[in-house]
Amino acid sequence: MSLILTALLPTSTSANPVSNSPDLPSPPHLLTPPHLKDFQHPATTVKNWLAQAPMPATITNIRLNPGDGEIEIVIETADGQTLQGEVKQESDRLVVTIPNAQLQSAFRQNNPLKGITSIIATNITPTSFQVAIAGENRVPLEGDILASNAGLTVSVFTEPEEEITVTAEKREDTPQNVPISITVLPRQQLEDAQIDSLQSIANNTPNFTFFRGSAGASYFNFYSIRGLSNFNFLSPQDNVAFYVDDVPYDYAGFLDGILFDLEQVEVLRGPQSTLYGRSSQGGVVNIISRRPTNKPEIRAAASYGNYNARNLQLSLSDAVLPDQLFFRLAGIYKARDGIAENTFLNRDVGARSGLAGRAEILWTPSREWSISFNSTLSADDDGGPIFVSRDTPNPFKFAQDFEGFHRLDNNTQALKIAYDGAGFQAVSVTTRRSGKQDFASESDFTEVDLFRGIGAFDTTVWTQEIRFQSPKTADRFRWVVGSYFESREFNTLRDGLVVSDLGAAFSGLPFAGTSNISAEQQRYTYAAFGQLDYQPIEPLTLFAGVRYESSRAELARRRIFTVPGFGDVPLSPEVRGLEEKSDELIPRFGAQYRFNPNVIAYGTIASTMAHLNLLIYSSVPMECILIPVSQYLAMALKNSSTLPTLRHSVTASRNH
Repeated sequence: MSLILTALLPTSTSANPVSNSPDLPSPPHLLTPPHLKDFQHPATTVKNWLAQAPMPATITNIRLNPGDGEIEIVIETADGQTLQGEVKQESDRLVVTIPNAQLQSAFRQNNPLKGITSIIATNITPTSFQVAIAGENRVPLEGDILASNAGLTVSVFTEPEEEITVTAEKREDTPQNVPISITVLPRQQLEDAQIDSLQSIANNTPNFTFFRGSAGASYFNFYSIRGLSNFNFLSPQDNVAFYVDDVPYDYAGFLDGILFDLEQVEVLRGPQSTLYGRSSQGGVVNIISRRPTNKPEIRAAASYGNYNARNLQLSLSDAVLPDQLFFRLAGIYKARDGIAENTFLNRDVGARSGLAGRAEILWTPSREWSISFNSTLSADDDGGPIFVSRDTPNPFKFAQDFEGFHRLDNNTQALKIAYDGAGFQAVSVTTRRSGKQDFASESDFTEVDLFRGIGAFDTTVWTQEIRFQSPKTADRFRWVVGSYFESREFNTLRDGLVVSDLGAAFSGLPFAGTSNISAEQQRYTYAAFGQLDYQPIEPLTLFAGVRYESSRAELARRRIFTVPGFGDVPLSPEVRGLEEKSDELIPRFGAQYRFNPNVIAYGTIASTMAHLNLLIYSSVPMECILIPVSQYLAMALKNSSTLPTLRHSVTASRNH
């Protein structure tokens, strides 16, 4: 069968002898298209398919052009064909697969650039090959392909791994090199996990627990590091040292503030007495905010969630004088509606809100000197703590006659002067912190007005720490010596129970009134501390430290029951001028051995001592002293393998 198609096409005048006559049309021309046999048929056999397939390009040369943080892999072909490729990450390497090309010979180059251990090119099929780029302890983060007239160019970019440094031993080092059980939360992790409280820090830290005392506002927070806790709430002194930008925080009622604009968090487990101004039995939580920058920086963030939760953050940083004078401003507003329904009051309860701001100025008059001053203000205005009886069918829906309130204010300042010279380093840190807490809460958990809890506390703490230590260049012999002074005033303005007429009748009291405790405490601490590190041979480091601490505490306390219209009735003898002193020498010894760059083992023996405390709730003045002393032993193995699944730290510790 054949198919004939006819088309009418105009002809030229030279081909048509009668075209000059206007009366005669041009005759048509008959065109016959090709027959089907004239078309090229598709391949129907492997032999025919291979015959029709284009021949793979031959790779004649691979050249490397290293640059600053990147390297170009230039792939050249014999006839200048253009190549295509695909980039993907596999485990710890970047792989580029190139089809329709073959290598004349395999290619390998070791350590072509810092951050890249090898580049290997091999054939993987008869018509394709691949280039594998292996990273040094990390995958090269990005690879781009650019087709060229002579083949293909692959650009591989290496970005230095974000090196985490800590100051756990008062000098910059990597966590792996520190003979302390430590967890570090760097900036990226803080942002990804949306960490903005001590509770969220604890949720991301092993062997550290922190939780609020109620679902609403929390006038008291509980924490524990390796079993050392503040569950003895009768003591206003903590077993763990909390620092925010060098300012020590204490008493669990003042620890529930908002954290924002954070750079890093370091959680040290185990006693710290020979390197830190304030000693601690359980460990240290060191919270570090972002520093002022030499270039303009503006950061803003906002979020919205259930229960009308809203979060607004803003920070601004720049240089007033480039390379010399810098500033940083940061602030946050955070609020949430109530999460429970009080059917008696017909409204939601348990709302929380907070506003905080921080300002810091940094002056570097020379390469050796730096002076910084920062101030932070925060205010939390929440609904009352939520408590319900255990047999409540729905703990988020209840009937109570009183909602309560909780207000917390913190005001801190810190002045830090640092010298970093060739012969030694020196640091002076002066801090002041004041805080006030005021709350009232439902205490009978019913819709009947029986009892209400009340409380108000304020505190003012001044500290001065001066520290000298070996220079950064010190290698086999390193040292730290320092002194510390702390003046702490803690006042219990009121802490008690309001008893109504019904409450008095219910409990058998003759009158309604208010049971209240008020107290003033002062404590002065003087300390000197130091530590030596010596490396007799390269893998072994021996360290020894000591701390001498002298404390003096004073207490005045009153316990009364106030009856409206009748005045105050003492519930126990008034305590005035109660004073106690303590002097302790606290040693620390240990050794560290490095098996290889990734594995170290260390052991520590130390004495620990809690701070001198006077318990204001004790009914007998002689019971007001609490000075536990213990011994601490720890053995640990750290492994920081380049493979994340093999990184681990195993620690065995004991307090007795």
